[in-house]
This record gives sequence, structure tokens and C-alpha cells, in this order.
Amino acid sequence: MKIAIVDMGLDKNDRFGTTERGICELSQALVQEGHEVLVLYRNHVKGDYLFPLDNQVKRHRISGESAALSDTAKIRREILRLFSPDMARQMTETHERKAYAAELLQALNSFVPDMVILDSSLDSSLVSELKMTSQVLFMDKIRTGDYKGNEVRQAEKGMDRIVHHISEKIHKIEEALANHPWGNSRLVHG
Repeated sequence: MKIAIVDMGLDKNDRFGTTERGICELSQALVQEGHEVLVLYRNHVKGDYLFPLDNQVKRHRISGESAALSDTAKIRREILRLFSPDMARQMTETHERKAYAAELLQALNSFVPDMVILDSSLDSSLVSELKMTSQVLFMDKIRTGDYKGNEVRQAEKGMDRIVHHISEKIHKIEEALANHPWGNSRLVHG
């Protein structure tokens, strides 16, 4: 099964890199189970993940370089900011969201995954802009556990639970696909 894991790095509460570590461990486990894995990630710093990834895991950095506003749009935004700073901020965020969605969709369509696992910090408006028709799972950060006390150990246990939880869901979806009349057809369309 072809699986894409999307980490947009939008979780401001991820103090220990637990999301990144969980994605690395999950992708390693999925590759070991024989799946083809693509990790799509947005990072403000160019470079690879801090945690090691198997060479079989494909990586694609969502740069968002097309997210810059044109000069005309910047002028409109600054005029708007005089009357409503919130609306100006919303204009910038909407433009960035569309740019990231376009780049994400292009990467997903070139990989053609059977399943997409999304970082739960992705808001529903970005997901709806992707117009995905493939199976979509959200990585549940609530499962990362309580960060009081021994935080690193708790985070590691939480990531193990996430990997186990998503692996179980993948197996259930594989069984359902195998039993469905249309079988294992490609589910993402351009």
C-alpha cells in the first residue's frame, strides 16, 4: 500500500519534537511492513529530519515558496490593515493556505497514495482545499500522553501508541479494500 504522511509543522505545543519523532518511527514501521511511504513536511529550516529515516522512505519538503504575496496584494493588505488588522492577517493566512494546499496536492498526485495520514494540527479548511478522495487518517496528538514528570519517556510511550493505533487502522482499511468490489484502485485524483 502507498501511504503519504503529511506533517505541516503547525503544532505550537510540540516542545520536544514528539510529532517529528512519531512520524519518523511510524514511517520506519510502515516500511518494515512492506508499505511504500512518502513523508511530506513543512519546515522553516531547509534540511532533513532530526530523527533518522530509512532510505526507503521518500521525503518531500513543502517549501511554500509560492506563498509570497504579490506587490499589489501587499499594498491591498496594508490598506486593509489600517481598517482591520485581523482581516489583513486573515488575507495573508488564506493566501499561504492556498499555496501550501497547491504544493501538497501536486506532491500527492505525483505519488498517488492509497492512504494519507495527516498531522492533526492541519485545519479542516486546508484539508477541504486538498479535495482528497483517498482514505484519510488524522494523527491524534492526544495520544501522546501527559507531559508532567518524565516528559521524554511519556512522549516516547505516546509515540509508540500512535504508531500502534495507526498500524491497526491501516490493517483494517487494507482488509476492507481487499473485500470491496473495486479493490485496490487509486483513490487520489487531480
